[in-house]
Amino acid sequence: ENPVHHYDNGFCKDCDVYQPATLNANGKYEIGNAGQLYWFAALVNGDARVCDYNETDNPTGTKQNRAACAVLTADITVENKRIWTPIGCDESGDCYEGTFDGQFHTIKGLYYDGSASQGIGLFSQLERGTIQNVGVVDFSFSSTNTEFAVAGICAYNSGTIKNCFCIGEIHSGSAGGVCANNQGYLSDCYFSGKIVDETNAGNVGGVCYNNAVSISNCYHNIDLFPGKAIERDWGYLAGDAFGKTTAEFASGEVAY
Repeated sequence: ENPVHHYDNGFCKDCDVYQPATLNANGKYEIGNAGQLYWFAALVNGDARVCDYNETDNPTGTKQNRAACAVLTADITVENKRIWTPIGCDESGDCYEGTFDGQFHTIKGLYYDGSASQGIGLFSQLERGTIQNVGVVDFSFSSTNTEFAVAGICAYNSGTIKNCFCIGEIHSGSAGGVCANNQGYLSDCYFSGKIVDETNAGNVGGVCYNNAVSISNCYHNIDLFPGKAIERDWGYLAGDAFGKTTAEFASGEVAY
């Protein structure tokens, strides 16, 4: 018999189970609170707490869906430093290929502090999908495992990221403010905050650390500690990319 759950911000007050996101008539999951965001990540990643589908034993259960599409219907706040498991990859290494549309809402308070076994960000890895129109604010991501990169929006991108921003703090030996490793398309995004290069190796960038395809119309306002590799970020933007001063941003010249 299914228990009755009493949700607070999308988490059951009795058993901490996640509130399922609502599948709308357009086939997109509507996410309106923190618990639903965690539920959606579990759906994409194949977390057993959500994905209990079995062809024989439980064909009516929830089936993992790496191509699930989502829209945010409200600004979301994650409280009390609840550990975030990024949207993106399952145990087999297959990654997200749907469309995640923030509809110009923000996600506040994402937190991770540990030795990551995957890329850390709102998303760990985007394969062929799209992340758009979302802000990730007041986040804190720290990883002691330098094998995996950290970023505000997506650690590894092979799809499209556009119209996104992130404001927060990153501690890692391999990091990008928006996207650490870009093998896809990144446009109209910015990062503001602090990146602490834990290894002092210079494998960090204000927008992106390692770019192989396309970055356009992006900028950062960054405090970088201990201060290495900021030159790399501008070099990756585009052939005609160049820096702007604080005064040029304040005057309105850049926006114009």
